[in-house]
Amino acid sequence: MRAISAGRLKESVSKNDAGYWRIEPVAADKEWKTWTDPSKVPKTKAGGRPARTGNLFDEEQREEAMSHARSSAIRIQVDTELKQLELDSRRGNLIDRGAVTRAAFQIARDLRERLMAIPDRLASEIHAAKEIQDVHRLLTEELAHALDSFAKSKEFREVTRTKEAREDEDA
Repeated sequence: MRAISAGRLKESVSKNDAGYWRIEPVAADKEWKTWTDPSKVPKTKAGGRPARTGNLFDEEQREEAMSHARSSAIRIQVDTELKQLELDSRRGNLIDRGAVTRAAFQIARDLRERLMAIPDRLASEIHAAKEIQDVHRLLTEELAHALDSFAKSKEFREVTRTKEAREDEDA
């Protein structure tokens, strides 16, 4: 912070949206070298100046540190997402994928059975019909009846209930 306020680091630092300082390491090292007064560099115990006043880390050490920082950031992100999933689960905002798959299969099978039963129920009536309009009316009525009874079925209503409806029933 003192380097920023003293003006040693200008171009390599900026604030992000959250108000935290963001430092570009390579640019900061160059600025630091440029704006540091060699006469003010502290002496070593032996009395001389440190031989190295530039980068504190070599390139390999810098890459290792950056890799560690990336890994830490990824770990934090994954931990955050897992905690969000746990919270959503506890709030009841998540449902079991297997249960949904089984329910969808059961509903589709029920609808299929209702529709496949239509020819057996109507075959004789269609055979006895004299006009095409009678056949059309019979088919329309029977399809409407099958679909209406399907929409009123317990399985279909259970799956299509909203979260609010389930909460109202539980209360």
